[in-house]
Amino acid sequence: MVFRASDVPAVQDTADGQSNAVGGRSHLLGVSGSVKDMRIVLRRGRTLVGRRENNDVVISESSVSALHAWIISDNGVSRVMNMLSTNGTFVNDKKVHEATLVHGDRLRFGTVEFIFQMGEDRHSGVGLARSRNRKRLVISIALMVAAVSVWVALRGG
Repeated sequence: MVFRASDVPAVQDTADGQSNAVGGRSHLLGVSGSVKDMRIVLRRGRTLVGRRENNDVVISESSVSALHAWIISDNGVSRVMNMLSTNGTFVNDKKVHEATLVHGDRLRFGTVEFIFQMGEDRHSGVGLARSRNRKRLVISIALMVAAVSVWVALRGG
């Protein structure tokens, strides 16, 4: 589904600023040229992006290849895969063949740029794994500090 931001009622942001996806679904927000302010809602599964009319997302710009990239969304995780485009696919200005997208990433097909915004399912997949890893790190550091404190106390320090 492709529509302009003005066609969609405003959605209130939460404290983490990530619930602003249309209808709670992940989407791309256009930030350059002919796609400025356009929202492209990503459906579950594979979304074809390119200049050709039979793509799911048609971008009529000469820097975009006929079949430029795929965006694959499943279980709250979205990945972009470059499909041997002429001008490349970029995530945060880094040329990629494949990359996992996180909220706020700048995604560029040729010279056409979007911002990736996660939907309500953002707490699963990569975001949840990163959150768990952060918690494990904090717990590990706390345990190490406690162990050192006990060791120092036992040595009579």
